[in-house]
Amino acid sequence: MSRRKRSLQNAVIALLSELVVALVGILLPQALILNYGSRANGLITSLQQLMQYFTLIEGGLFGAAIFALYKPLADDDTQQIKRILSAVRRLYTRVGVVYVLVLFIAAVLYPFFIADSGYPYWVVMLLFCLIGLNGATQMFFIGKYKVLLTASQNNRYVVLLNAISTILFSVVIIAASYCHVHILAAVLLGSMAYLFRAFCFWLVTRKLYPSYDFQLQQEPYAFQNQREVFVQQVLSMLVMNACILLLSFSRTDMGEISVFTVYNMVLTAVFMLTNTIPNGVSASFGDLIARRDKQHLQRVYAEYELLYQVFWTVVFTCVSTLYAPFMTLYTTGITDADYVRPALCVLFSVMGGAWAIRIQQSIVIVAAGKYKEIQKNSIVEAVLAVLLPAVGLYMAGLEGMMVGRTLAALYRMIDFIRFSHREVLDMSPMVTVKGIIASTMIILVLNCLHGRLMHHVHLDSYAAWAVYAVFVAASAGVLAVIVLGLIYRQQTRELLKRFLHKRGES
Repeated sequence: MSRRKRSLQNAVIALLSELVVALVGILLPQALILNYGSRANGLITSLQQLMQYFTLIEGGLFGAAIFALYKPLADDDTQQIKRILSAVRRLYTRVGVVYVLVLFIAAVLYPFFIADSGYPYWVVMLLFCLIGLNGATQMFFIGKYKVLLTASQNNRYVVLLNAISTILFSVVIIAASYCHVHILAAVLLGSMAYLFRAFCFWLVTRKLYPSYDFQLQQEPYAFQNQREVFVQQVLSMLVMNACILLLSFSRTDMGEISVFTVYNMVLTAVFMLTNTIPNGVSASFGDLIARRDKQHLQRVYAEYELLYQVFWTVVFTCVSTLYAPFMTLYTTGITDADYVRPALCVLFSVMGGAWAIRIQQSIVIVAAGKYKEIQKNSIVEAVLAVLLPAVGLYMAGLEGMMVGRTLAALYRMIDFIRFSHREVLDMSPMVTVKGIIASTMIILVLNCLHGRLMHHVHLDSYAAWAVYAVFVAASAGVLAVIVLGLIYRQQTRELLKRFLHKRGES
């Protein structure tokens, strides 16, 4: 399978999988709030986000191992591939043991540092451990397989299996909540999906690569950039989850945490969708960089940027326009917390747009293994992502916290645009900047038009909301293709020429 076709297949499968995951993920908090209350939702969702920190114990192994595999996979160096995979297995086993110990200690201490959740100490502790089962299966069973599948441009299997397990986890808990099962039993049943996922990863990898031996006994392989990858992971997780840490350990009311996590849930679903395209093509960029084919890299990146920019424009036109109507529908009948807050809709939309552009730029930086080079500015971003939201939370609650978080995201977006073009792509960032400005103007214009139009449209049901969402997406798509097509003229011509050529052959 060609590199282009494989990347496209990865992106399409990932997109479809994440659409279903996003839908189920939106239903889960609503079920928790309706059947267990906002405090329970605040507890569970904050635990899920907090648990991401514990997976950092893998010490950057995943990113470093993928980078190490790019060249031997490109050269078809089977012996070196086996050597790297064997080292990956041994290291994942070691960090898995450390992960379990850290998880147990944290589970014992965590309930003492949070606001009242409405549940006794032992329930919160066991919930912590059950949700941590996700990370345990990643370390002991899945990590080594995920490394090979991702580096070999088979990321579609990783996304698909993760999506299936997430869907199973959510569906089981939703069903259990409506059957009025105790929340601890509901999470226990849902966590079985993680064990099922581990088995599926083993099955798929054995099927695709029966000759690759993870048990090879050779001299230890020393991964390059492992320390830098670890530091970058810690900083990235701090940036992504600083807000939930601030809310949890400032003893903010669980109901208010629930409000934040519901808004963040929508944005997380959007991130999952916007990340499918970069994740689908990341291994292709890594392959081109490993081959030192800069001219081809620049051309492929420019085409990718055009397609992603159109996609990003459509997605965030829908988000910024439809966020508030969705939250009104989603929280109908929920009275134990104030969920309808228009200012949060605006702030989450702006922050999400900045983060999506950051992902668009970071994909080639990561593929090139430039972890050490971006470390200094990553530390600056992490400091800003903690200090600015902390000041904002103290001064103006959730809205103030999100102002600080948005400013930190904008800083890093600008830095990544500069670095990716100067240090990796070796090309001018002006076309990228023009594309981002054009997309922003499209979103603002359509927001004004749809804002006026919605005064005459009543989105009083999910069906009406969905129909209007299609209309918003279509209008954004047409305008984005026209405007961005003019900015990325050369890439548009090449894509059209290739498309017409294939149509002619068929």
